[in-house]
Amino acid sequence: MAGARAPSVAPAAAAGDDRGVMALDPDDPPPPPKPGPRNLETLSIAELEAYIGELETEIARTRQTIAKKRAIRGGADALFKR
Repeated sequence: MAGARAPSVAPAAAAGDDRGVMALDPDDPPPPPKPGPRNLETLSIAELEAYIGELETEIARTRQTIAKKRAIRGGADALFKR
């Protein structure tokens, strides 16, 4: 097709995106910003305690993922060690 523009592919970092994904078109809107820290002053004690519980759950999940990745890496290191 004459005049049709092929989509350009630019590294996401050049497009201001730090997720390591390729941007299809520089004219695409940027991804939504990451949420900032919560305003803790507006939360009740019960809400703060619930928030701590959510954070502790996420920390435990993150630690499990780290442990799995360390185990995989340890196995790979042992396999390729001379």
